[in-house]
Amino acid sequence: MVREIWIYIEGGGRNGTEGASALRRGFGGFFAELMSTAEQNNIIWRNIPSGGRQQAYTDFVTERQDSAEEVLHILLVDSEGPVDPDCPHWKYLRERKEDRWELCEDDEKHLHLMVQAMEAWLIADRKALREFYGEGFEEEKLPDDDVEKIPKKRLVISLKAATRSTEIGTYHKIQHAFDILATLDPPIVRKAAPRCDHLFHLLEKEVGIFRE
Repeated sequence: MVREIWIYIEGGGRNGTEGASALRRGFGGFFAELMSTAEQNNIIWRNIPSGGRQQAYTDFVTERQDSAEEVLHILLVDSEGPVDPDCPHWKYLRERKEDRWELCEDDEKHLHLMVQAMEAWLIADRKALREFYGEGFEEEKLPDDDVEKIPKKRLVISLKAATRSTEIGTYHKIQHAFDILATLDPPIVRKAAPRCDHLFHLLEKEVGIFRE
């Protein structure tokens, strides 16, 4: 039985930085129900900011090698590009020329992708964006495409365009992204983003949430 869950997350900077604290708050909000259930079942949960994607992979591999079987290690990174719906995560990350990570089929349970970037999850919940940015938010400037098919660059450009006239100001990843993430409604994001839903299904099972 899993007694600890460690999630190595791309982004936010390393431990001790302002970005790392923001990442923990953001994912703490997004995973709130999962983390609460884990605590009730005496499962330790850690959201670990790793900075860049290569560092996240290195942290994941290093810690996993010397870990007890009761610890579930999860690597969560942007896909950075399109992912075929039938392509396993391990295969994508092993074959992507910018990564070439040493992974195999046995690693699949531990690998998860934000497709094509975390901003896809933000765009999935328009209500959360409207409430965060308030007056001046131009929702019509966000793409209506399948959120997992929107290129990473377009995700950021469209968010900046939609928020430029707001009092909070133009979208900024460190200043805004994790605060928005903490307010997202997971069921809405899961419905729009299959890879996010896949991650939640796994984590629900591990912490003891069973839905009909």
